[in-house]
Amino acid sequence: MKNIYTLLLVTFSLLVSAQTVTTVPAIITDDYTGIITITYDPASSAMATATNCYAHTGVTIAGNKWQCTPAWRSSLPKHKLVKNGTKWVLTIDNMYTYYGCAGIYQGLNLVFNDGLGGTKEGKNPTDSEGNFFVKIFPAGELSVKFSAISSSGAISPGSTVTFSADATSSSELTIKKNGVAVKTESNSNTITHSEVLNAVGDYVFTVEAVSGIKTASDSRSVAIISSSENQPRPSGLVGGITYNSSDNTKAHLCLYAKDRNNVLPDNVFVVGDFNNWGISNAYQLKRDGDTGYWWIELSGLQPGVEYAFQYAVKIGNKMVKVSDPYSEKVLNPDDQWEPKKQYPNLKLYPSLGDGYVSVLQTNKPKFNWSSQTQNFVKPNKNNLVIYELWVHDFSSTRSFNAISDRLSYLQNLGVNAIQIMPITEFDGNISWGYNPNHYFAVDKSYGTENDLKKLIDECHKRGIAVILDMVFNHVTGSAPQAKMYWGTNSIATNNPWFNQIAPHGASVNQDYDHNFPQTREMFKRALKYWIDEYKVDGYRMDISHGFCGINCSNRTEIMFDYYNNGVKAGNPDAYFILEHWEQTAGERENYINNGMMCHLNNTKSYEQTAMGWLKDGDDLNSSNQDGFLTYCESHDEERNMYKAKAFGNGPTVKSEAGRCFRAPLNTAFNVLLNGSHMMWMFQELGYDYSIFSNSTGATGNRTDPKPIPESLNWYTNSTRMDSYQKIGQLIQLRTRILPNLFSGNPTSSDLGSGKSARSVIWGSGNERVFVVGNFNAPTDGQTFTGPVNITLPAGSDWYDYLANGNVSISSGTNVSLQPGELKIYTATRYTLPTVSNSYSDFTLGINEMNKDEVVCNVFPTLVDATMTLDTKESIKDIKVIGINGVTFSPILNYNVIDVSKVNSGLYLLHITFNNNKTKTVKFFKK
Repeated sequence: MKNIYTLLLVTFSLLVSAQTVTTVPAIITDDYTGIITITYDPASSAMATATNCYAHTGVTIAGNKWQCTPAWRSSLPKHKLVKNGTKWVLTIDNMYTYYGCAGIYQGLNLVFNDGLGGTKEGKNPTDSEGNFFVKIFPAGELSVKFSAISSSGAISPGSTVTFSADATSSSELTIKKNGVAVKTESNSNTITHSEVLNAVGDYVFTVEAVSGIKTASDSRSVAIISSSENQPRPSGLVGGITYNSSDNTKAHLCLYAKDRNNVLPDNVFVVGDFNNWGISNAYQLKRDGDTGYWWIELSGLQPGVEYAFQYAVKIGNKMVKVSDPYSEKVLNPDDQWEPKKQYPNLKLYPSLGDGYVSVLQTNKPKFNWSSQTQNFVKPNKNNLVIYELWVHDFSSTRSFNAISDRLSYLQNLGVNAIQIMPITEFDGNISWGYNPNHYFAVDKSYGTENDLKKLIDECHKRGIAVILDMVFNHVTGSAPQAKMYWGTNSIATNNPWFNQIAPHGASVNQDYDHNFPQTREMFKRALKYWIDEYKVDGYRMDISHGFCGINCSNRTEIMFDYYNNGVKAGNPDAYFILEHWEQTAGERENYINNGMMCHLNNTKSYEQTAMGWLKDGDDLNSSNQDGFLTYCESHDEERNMYKAKAFGNGPTVKSEAGRCFRAPLNTAFNVLLNGSHMMWMFQELGYDYSIFSNSTGATGNRTDPKPIPESLNWYTNSTRMDSYQKIGQLIQLRTRILPNLFSGNPTSSDLGSGKSARSVIWGSGNERVFVVGNFNAPTDGQTFTGPVNITLPAGSDWYDYLANGNVSISSGTNVSLQPGELKIYTATRYTLPTVSNSYSDFTLGINEMNKDEVVCNVFPTLVDATMTLDTKESIKDIKVIGINGVTFSPILNYNVIDVSKVNSGLYLLHITFNNNKTKTVKFFKK
């Protein structure tokens, strides 16, 4: 899902104009069927220069917004506005006939655009979703409200504030300032008041309506702000939220705000649930001299209650609202699309928020870690077999809990670590996670914080380490560090956190300046935080060669700072794995010699051996060394078995049986070589969909969700599960049966390019292991085909491990290996581990997935010619089913379904989404 970023500049209401929507009548009741005039003032937005203006509009019914909405940029004549000076006017004769929705209207939803083929939009900068909302009041009830143009927010001394309010019926109307009446109108529907405010202070203006025993009120807040108070931070106070250890009603907030030119903001405020999101002097942060740090102590908080908040940073005549960079939980408008099962009872996004908002909670319950986690001994870093996975695609229920429920599958596979693709808060809800915005918060699309902790705890109980993939090279524009100082299309030149131009060859989003002290502080704290709070066992660092200042001259010093003062400060034995492609001579070796690990990409060799095309360039020797992490495939490379399916040497290699027979061979000659190794999710099943496919298997994008094994019935497919079983047995030999042997170095190896038979020998005497395989293709190929004969090495007798053989075979014996066959011989007989070859219960997840709530509205259901489909889900297929069972596919143009050629009668509209969820709606064609 792509996020569209809108940077809200909350302006001083009397200094800079903002887009507004006003109506006549000013207050509308739900029984009103007369003319409504809507006036849209585009102010200085893009729509100010538009030559056409159309309303994209719908109604709110029973709390559901945007009902009876046309397609985006539908440009229907009835939605076209008329220019009146600098403003645009829309006339609605009768709202119930105009929208055609059945039910009682609670509000009108509007945004604006310049029509079909245009590019300009008019959205509400003070609404989290960019929507203008005209409230419709219940008929018969007394209601009163201030007009949209009434004053609010921060103002300058000597400014005139103006208030106008309307009531639903003739009433006694009073406007009060801080509780004292300043204007009264008797027997009136309207009231206005203006005055000049000079004194610094917080002002609340309230309008009250009284009619008999009925009362109603509305309020607006304005503030003339004082200069910031200069006061040093309390000793030890650092950026972020600091909870009071002895008083659960208090918490300190601290924000760094100073630009690259050492210029401080004029003022910094905190707005949130605890002060009705109003800017006021009472919630202005203190300035810690010229250090750039701003702080405040909050009091009166209710223990255990979640409060949403943001900082409002005044810079000149604009105010930018940002979240706290150290937030451990954030909310976003996209949260409405979060799967409800993953995060039940998620706090609602506040209507006055702008972009990401932070959450604080005093007296938060602690997670009860098991003794296995508290005393976990990490596997030797030179004997790691890591399973890399993306939470979203690992199961149909897309959650941390789903992984916890399937740990037996990974345990039987024999891996001793899992590496989870980035799970810190990222933009959107479906993402690989390499678009982060907050480094201390878990993305809610996968579940709660405790769900992740439970997963880590359950892994440790099974001897499995947990490694997090972290993205410190870059951040998206929605991150608070980027948003605070934003230019026209990217970060402003005075933003101290980022490089204007990335000094390395992997520029993505906003590139961090790792020589900026606050960048260093944040990342060292993040590295320690996840170890302390979540008990993770280490990190894989994405694009680590990008950890640079304005150049990369001191990158080594930066890396050691993160390792020694971040990672090792949390746990001296934690893993630190670097995806480090660009380098100076000896740089990676220096990291390895000092305890880190580095990626080594030899995947092209494994693609060749999987396909059965043996030639120079398929050398496996580079995958056979300590310190480097190697793999046959990862999330960044094409799948080995897709290459075999598409380009294999002959039809047998291309067949499902042929590929799954070769999968253990390819995997063994990675994970049973020297050093640490990694598998990419479902490699053990011979996964053969391209990295450039989508969830249906058709051509898509690299980061799209892919078909998952349970939807393909692979967990009960003997061909796929035979591959899983054999790979599990060979990995367990390394990680469970002989971990000490494989933690050392091989005795000898024969892994060079173009070889049919390749082998490696571990150990000596009765603790020897001989791994050998034939990489040829069957004789239906062109070259590099047929069986090969090998001679068992000299020494003691051998046992055929994968055959669970209990009869010894003499050294020097000639053995024939069929094409694609793997053999593992041990000098001592070891019982072959029992590994399941069927996980039939996994298929139940598909049914559970289809039960997940789908946010999708179809209207109208009494149809003349077209229906509108309102959903953010990607659609795979739409069918219309008649009562006689006849099924056909209607025309879908954007989100408009054309059923004009359908005969009159009752039908079912059956929608299948790309995530395999479905929804069925009844409709009647007139």
